[in-house]
Amino acid sequence: MDQKAAALLLIAALFAAPSALAQLSSDLGSTPLEITADTVDYERTRDIYVARGDVRLVQGQTILTADWVVYSRGGSRGVASGNVVFSDGVDTVYSNFVEFNLSTLQGVLFLAEFDDTVNRFRLQGDEIVKTGDQTYTFERGMFTTCRCPDEGEDPWQIRAESANLELEGYAVARNTTINILGVPILWLPWMAYPLKSERESGFLFPEVAYRGRNGIAVGLPYFWAAAENLNVTVTPQWLEKRGFKGDLEVEYLLGEHSEGTIYGSYIHDDAIDEDSLDDPFDADRWAVHGAQSLHLPQGWQVQSEFKVVSDNRYPSDFRPLSRFRRDRYLTSTVFGTKHFGDNGLSGFVGAAHWADDIQSPDNQDRDPYLLQRLPDLEFKVLPSRLSWAERLVPSLDGEYIYFAQEQNPSEVFPNLTPLGDDMFYDTGIDALPDEQEPGFRAGIEDPHEDNVALGGPEGDLRFQEGEPLADRGHRLLITPRLAMPWRFGNHFEIYPEIGWRQSFYQTRAQGFEAWGTFTARADIQTRLSRSYRGDLIHILEPRLGYGLITHPDLDDQPFFVPFTAVPQQRIRQLDLDNVTRDTADRLDSFNGITWGASNRLYRRGGPGSDMRLLADITVSAQYDFASGGRLGNFVIDGVGMPSERSQVRLNIGFDPEDVTLDELLAEADWMFGSSLGLALSYRYLDRIPRFFEDFRFDSDRFDDFQNSFNRVNQVNARVRYAFTKNWSARYQIAYAFENSILLSNRASVEYLSKCVCWGLGVEVRQNRQFGFEFNVIYRIVGLGNDPTGLSEGGLDQFGFLDAF
Repeated sequence: MDQKAAALLLIAALFAAPSALAQLSSDLGSTPLEITADTVDYERTRDIYVARGDVRLVQGQTILTADWVVYSRGGSRGVASGNVVFSDGVDTVYSNFVEFNLSTLQGVLFLAEFDDTVNRFRLQGDEIVKTGDQTYTFERGMFTTCRCPDEGEDPWQIRAESANLELEGYAVARNTTINILGVPILWLPWMAYPLKSERESGFLFPEVAYRGRNGIAVGLPYFWAAAENLNVTVTPQWLEKRGFKGDLEVEYLLGEHSEGTIYGSYIHDDAIDEDSLDDPFDADRWAVHGAQSLHLPQGWQVQSEFKVVSDNRYPSDFRPLSRFRRDRYLTSTVFGTKHFGDNGLSGFVGAAHWADDIQSPDNQDRDPYLLQRLPDLEFKVLPSRLSWAERLVPSLDGEYIYFAQEQNPSEVFPNLTPLGDDMFYDTGIDALPDEQEPGFRAGIEDPHEDNVALGGPEGDLRFQEGEPLADRGHRLLITPRLAMPWRFGNHFEIYPEIGWRQSFYQTRAQGFEAWGTFTARADIQTRLSRSYRGDLIHILEPRLGYGLITHPDLDDQPFFVPFTAVPQQRIRQLDLDNVTRDTADRLDSFNGITWGASNRLYRRGGPGSDMRLLADITVSAQYDFASGGRLGNFVIDGVGMPSERSQVRLNIGFDPEDVTLDELLAEADWMFGSSLGLALSYRYLDRIPRFFEDFRFDSDRFDDFQNSFNRVNQVNARVRYAFTKNWSARYQIAYAFENSILLSNRASVEYLSKCVCWGLGVEVRQNRQFGFEFNVIYRIVGLGNDPTGLSEGGLDQFGFLDAF
């Protein structure tokens, strides 16, 4: 729930009755005033009117009814009692007794109830007193937005023993409780809320949650409107298992287009044992993240996103960084861009990239010797025709990077000798030399079995991903290209291009080095279309591509960007730019052709309606002469939408040389009406690349590590069913056929009240990282942007990524 929106609605509801009272007092003191009753008596000696039985005071849209009203014309005072009802045409106030002063607009309501049909809230107070033009006091007040016709306790209420209010000022409430089904679950001795129509500083709605890793969590956010363009939210929290935690969030606007957010958090974690191998980091834990978008003069733009944590386990323990817990790196980036020329075909990007390796325990963290890009400067000229030679289309890419390290790996591994002319350390897939391991866990000399003697990569004198790079320095990469596109009528078009790739290095170990290579590519494609039965249209785009990379022997050249350990066959086949403009420092020669076709199927709608895409499927294959005449994978990549409420996705990579299925991803989603939703996903990967592993965090370093997975072979299914408008259930399972492991199991049932003002659900889940969890979730509907329908969510939406 959005706490800011919730707080504003709470304030408006809790203290709206005084404004109605002001309207009541004002209207009763205005003229003309029409009074009707069963009997009306005038007592001359006291100069008062006494109306009895079905009393009705009317002025315009304002109506006051009561059993008995006494009105003093001279003293401008009046009282009403017995079933008092005041209505201004929108809101209604109910009270047993009302006393008012028509001159000062001061008054008091006893046993009053305020009912706002527009904003859905209801307010009660034993005594409401108007003490000034815009000041009021409440005694024993109650607020709820739950408008249930059922008898018994309200599903939820907010009660305050007393409150002082000033419209366009503040409300101060004392001895406040939040009640669920009549049971107090949270008590606050003092709260202050702004009552201004403009945004104002004040406490927001309390946060209450239970999380498996942290236990019960209670927070009280305070919003500070520091300036017109600056918001600051401070949230002190208490976590049952970890202690007190403080969060700070800053939001700002600069001018009409620039904005940014900054979040920071700190906790001294009581759950951390600094002397245990299970927790290889300090109890003082923190995180900082944010994003900025700045529009500067002369067309410059600056964008940034940063994510920095104190330890590698922080994203798994705390929100809001939990969405990054599956990432191998937390990457922080800041870059500035500028386009030049009237057409914007040339541009400059200056950036700095910082990566935090979070895939291992901190006692194996590679951060000190991880190569960072500080800075990364790029200049691009997009393809554009020359004015003096329209057939020629030049383009240019240029990139300069300084690769930096906090420490040289030799300082971390002083007994290890770098290889490849001091370019890397041959440590294997665990990025840890064997001679270092016994110091951590006696008796374990090769926990990952990655020594060459056991068939692993450690000691093979070749670089593999994860092994530390020993060198650092500068790299300049320039790739000029020249194309001459042709079009042959409406039949087909060809785009031939030649280029040169030149790399310059100035490194700590190698000094100055350079190498260059010739690149070439050509693409031929055409477009065919056909209509079937008048409403189906098939568009076929066959294409043929050729790519060439020739270069000298690079074994002795510096390298900072190794060739990826995960073959990117699909993207290289679909676009040969990914081959000729690969930015890695180690490239294989390439001399091959790619062929394929894109297929799109549309259905024509009725008159005046757009065509709807039914399917988009691309097939491709590749043959590389330079690799000894190897035929590349046959790739199918497609998506189908047979109906507006269903979708199917399919990715296939088949190796015709080895006659094996290399990879497969199949997904399908269906919605049947508004009650049933199904989703099924299957993932298969024949070979898992061996690189630096993602170790378990919840025990000593190697106790629970198992490298028994040779392939990915798993299924994920989820279903959601709404039995009625109020009852719904969800279930999700992820299962690995490899080693027969249940990856994740999650189920929930939720009830949404008939009056759509509260929801109650239970959830059980189990996965390999967090174990078993049980949650009871109660949500209040009607405050802020909390969803009110089962179709909008309620309990957390299930997703495929939750399984892994």
